[in-house]
Amino acid sequence: MLDEMVWIPFVTFWQITADLPMGLGVPAGHGHNYTGDNVDGWAAALQPDGWSATDAAELREIVMAEPDG
Repeated sequence: MLDEMVWIPFVTFWQITADLPMGLGVPAGHGHNYTGDNVDGWAAALQPDGWSATDAAELREIVMAEPDG
């Protein structure tokens, strides 16, 4: 927790709760948007056979693509 942050029961909880969804509206790698990092995290945890940097780049592109619609 940051030294500058002061916890006030109920007040701070609701401030943080309201702020979390806003953290998703930022570019990947900032705020609470970890979209591109998920690929590397799962690859490190699962260690699939034959996994390459090219595979990771292709999957990252798919994961980060804007949905159609």
